[in-house]
Amino acid sequence: MKKLIIRWSHYVTETITNEETGEEETKGHTEHYHEVYNLDDILKLETEWGRVKVYLVDGTILETNDDSSEIFFR
Repeated sequence: MKKLIIRWSHYVTETITNEETGEEETKGHTEHYHEVYNLDDILKLETEWGRVKVYLVDGTILETNDDSSEIFFR
């Protein structure tokens, strides 16, 4: 059965308090996502300017707004 694969990255920041100085610091890291769906589970697929929007048959809507998104079939 054919699969739709979506890969994207998202930069996440968090503010933490430095225990030694008491000052707040912002730190960030990149999280990578990888989703696989059966084509039978997909109602509609939209892409625009790096945004990916997937509508599943069960009513779920998945969306990413990242330029590094990739969509491919396997």
